[in-house]
Formats: sequence, structure tokens, C-alpha cells
Amino acid sequence: MSLFDQKKKYNDGSLESKLLSQINHNRLPSIRQFKYLKKFLSVKEKWILAASLSVLVITSSLLLRGFWLNHLVVSPKNGGQYIEGTITPPSHINPLFFGLNSTDDDLVSLVYSSLWKRDNNGSLKADLVESFKISDDQKIYTIKITDKARFHSGKKLTTDDVIFTINTIKDPRFKSTWRRYFINVEAEKISDTELKLSLKEPYAAFLEYLSFGILPKDLWQDISPNNISLAELNIKPVGSGPLKFQSLTKDKSGNLRSFNLTRNKDYYHEQTYLDTFSFKIFTSPEELVTSLNDNTVDSVSYLPSSYQKSILAANAYNFNQLKQAQSLAIFFNLKKPELDKKLRQALDYALDKKTIISKVYGNDAELATGPIANFAFAYQTASNDYSFNPTKAKELLASAGWKEITIGSSTTTVLQKNGENLKLELTTTSNPNELQVAELIAQYWSAVGIQTSIVSEEKNTFFSRVIKPKNYSVLLYSIINPLNSDPYAFWHSSQSDDKGYNLSNLSSSKIDRLIEEARLDANTSKRIANYSEFQKIINDEVPAIFLANQNFVYIQSKKIKGFTTKIISSPEDRFDNINEWYLSEKKRLQL
Repeated sequence: MSLFDQKKKYNDGSLESKLLSQINHNRLPSIRQFKYLKKFLSVKEKWILAASLSVLVITSSLLLRGFWLNHLVVSPKNGGQYIEGTITPPSHINPLFFGLNSTDDDLVSLVYSSLWKRDNNGSLKADLVESFKISDDQKIYTIKITDKARFHSGKKLTTDDVIFTINTIKDPRFKSTWRRYFINVEAEKISDTELKLSLKEPYAAFLEYLSFGILPKDLWQDISPNNISLAELNIKPVGSGPLKFQSLTKDKSGNLRSFNLTRNKDYYHEQTYLDTFSFKIFTSPEELVTSLNDNTVDSVSYLPSSYQKSILAANAYNFNQLKQAQSLAIFFNLKKPELDKKLRQALDYALDKKTIISKVYGNDAELATGPIANFAFAYQTASNDYSFNPTKAKELLASAGWKEITIGSSTTTVLQKNGENLKLELTTTSNPNELQVAELIAQYWSAVGIQTSIVSEEKNTFFSRVIKPKNYSVLLYSIINPLNSDPYAFWHSSQSDDKGYNLSNLSSSKIDRLIEEARLDANTSKRIANYSEFQKIINDEVPAIFLANQNFVYIQSKKIKGFTTKIISSPEDRFDNINEWYLSEKKRLQL
């Protein structure tokens, strides 16, 4: 029966008649009218309708689910505390004194801003800098900085603060470790956001050294050089970086036990997702391992390789292998006449360097062959890698006049020349890895007749008691080569004795010329040519034995997300993207 016929049939004032009338008037039934469909549908029609509705519901659900999944965005969520364990307490959280204390360097990178810093691949990126230009003669750098940066005190950061920091670095009374890079640099204010840096001569890698932290002039200008080490700002720093000082705790003996930072809500770049960042200070590597196993810290700043196997919950941590230009080498003090070229070459051939690296560092290091890091742009493969050859070592020793002498009736032999036994004293730090390397070195040298004793000095006093006075004959030490390949600090003769880090006291006019020319020339190919020749001379003269390029192993909880760093110039560069680290996630619909 058609709807017309049904309407005619029920045209009697009944409920059915009224419903049909409304349907005809409205064309489409209302929701209320749908309840009466069963009165007009056959069984077959009811089944068809039910099936259609089911298909509609299922299809709609699938479409909605697809839409949800395609438009669902998972993003980091603000909040959480990050705790890093260290065995090195901070002492001077001051950008003037870079490189003297690893925890100080870490905190400076988090608390202070700089003109430039490094990205997660070791390349320079702007921090405070908005734009810059270099004059045609490569001597004048005009730099514009952001006007959005404020110190944690609330004061605006201006070029006055930048210039003050540079002039303080230059002042010899403050003994800044940055000074040697800025002696011949003049800083001039153009405006609150623009300054000019003038060099006496071009320096191709100059931008690399504009990564020092900026001091607030108003807080530091009245502190005299004599009182700088006593300033409270060294332990309660005020910078303009992504994190700011919150608090510190000490034990009953006055020893620092924790150092706490909090998010800088006025940061001119993206703020950190983390609420707080704390350094927890332990007294030994064993305590550090225990804290990892107890999950009381999220990461460790440094842990000797020998202790890494002790981490029980290793599956809860990422062992991030960060390439860095840190090289472990044996430096010969060339002011000692007994350390002639043949002896140095013999000592190199006597070492099975690959085995030493494998035993001590495992996969955390690779063989070093020269004074420039293996992945730096100017690196050249060594013409002679001095592969392990104890026979060659003995031949060189013999040709240098060292003869094997049997001691009494025993089978023990020593090497003598002019009635003097060949004895060496190997100086190194108290670092467990370096002590283990030193012991292996002594064994290999002993095998070719060279008596070797080991002297160790605590890391905190190593610079003042060993490095600066050059108080050693043979030195086992780790240095950080710059990624720009400039070897000036370690190999130029002006940096010998107590003036710098020329640890071999090397004095070579030819090497000085090669280094100086490379610094002056912005042409990369010419710089590479100079550095190539420099590496060949070092390889032949052996003022040092290069052992290992050490990766920085950053052990970090897997619950931390956002860590992307791969290459670092120095360990504190691991924080280059601290503003991207997070502990938890949130979900939202993005249309």
C-alpha cells in the first residue's frame, strides 16, 4: 500500500492520520515520527533499515577514528624534575674560567647566554646574535644582538654587557682562560643592540670563540680582580640562559651536595619543558653507579668505562655516544734532552695502541693518529701510524746508543747509555681510565727494556701543579681539540712553558708559520694545505704519541625525550637543545 493510500485510509482524525498529514506537509519525518515507522514497515523493510543503520554507524565510526588519528598531535608537556649525577662539585660558575671544572662548564652553559653556541651536529648557531657582517679585510665584525634577552635579575641584556665581558676577559688581572683569544680584539658600542669587534689581523676561526657566557655588568663591575674568587655570584650565578639559579644544599661539613636550577620564564628563545634541573653531587663513581641502579638520578655527567658495566638497570638508560674532539695523548716535554727523536719514535712503536684502547674504552673511543680530530675538516691520514712493532722499537733504541745490560746474575735487563739506566716517569691524572692506560703503557715500555714509573695527581689540582708549571717529563693527558682544527693553543711556540697548553714545549718556526698563515686565511683549501703539512711534521717528529679520540658517553634515562645531540666540541655542548628535552607527553586534536 502506497503512502497516498495509507493517508486516504487513515483520514479519520486518528493519530496515524495526523502523523501522515505531518509527513506530507514536512516532506521528511521528524525524530518523534520515526518511532511509528514499525507500523508502516514490513518485516523485510525493518531488517533492511536495521542493516543500513548498522552500516552507517560502523562507517561513521571508522571515518571518525581515521580523522582522529590523522589529526591527533602528540607533543611535549611542561613539567618534571631532571636530576644529573656528578662527582665534581662546582666551585666557580663563571664564564671567565672555562675549562677548569667540568661541572662549572655545564652550569655556565645552562645559566648563561652567549653570542654563538653549537647545535647538535657541532656546528655554530646564533644564540644572542640576530645578524652580523664581516668586513672585506676580515678584521671588523659588526654584530647585532636580540633586544629580547633579559638577565635573571630582570635587567635587559645589552651590548654594554657584552663589551664589559670582553674587556674583563682581556684584563690579565682576572686570569680568564679565554684571554689568549681576545688580547688583540677591541670592542666598540654602536647601540644597545649593535657592537663592533675589531681585530689587529684576520682570524678565520674567530666566530668559534664568541661562545663565552655574557656577564651582567651591573652586578660584576664593582668586583675587584683580587676578590673575584670570593664573589657570591660564582656560586649563585645570574645569567640570561634557559635555566636560572634556584637553590643549593650542603651537608653538615659544608660540602655541596646539590645545585638546583629552575626554568627561566623570560627566556628569549623557546622555554624549557622541564620545571627544574638539578645536579646531585656524589663522592665516588661507586655512589654514582648506585644512584643509577636505584633510579635516583636521570643521567650522569661522566662515568669511567670500567664502571659502566656495573649499571644493573642498563635497559632503562640510553648510552649516548657523542663524538667529541677530545684526544688522549702522551706528551713529551722536549725541554728534557734525554727525550730525543729516536727515543720518542721507539716509545711509539713499542705500544699496542689498539689493544690499549680496546681494554680500557671498548667501543667508547677510536684510534687517534695525529693532532687533529679524526672528524675535523682538516684531518689528514697519518703517513706513518707507528703500528705496534717492538722489534723496530728495540732497533731504534740501539741506534740511539741504548744497550741492554743484564742486572747481576738475573735474567732482568735494563737499557743503559753512558752508565745511566733508561728510566721514565709518566705523569697523569687520578682519572681511573687514564690510570689504567698508564699502567698498560708502562707494561709495554717495560717489555722493550724501559723502566717506567707512574705519578698521578688529583684532577682538581692538576692544572696548577702539573700543567701550568710543566712539571713532568712524560705526560698522559686528554685535551680538547677545537672543531675548527686550529692547533694554535697546543702547538704554537708562544704557548709553551707556563704561558699556555703547548704541553710538549714544542718550538718550531716552521710550525708557527703554518699555524699563523692558516689562522689569517679564510680560504678553506689553503687552511687545509697548511694543516696537512703541519700534521706531517708532527707525525715525523713525534712530540707526542696520539692514542685515542674519546667519545663522550652520556648515560641518560630512557624516560627523557628530545635529546638529539651527536657531535660536541666539549661535554657541556650536550645541553645545546635543553629546551627540547621533556619527561611527559600530551595529546591534542589539530584541525
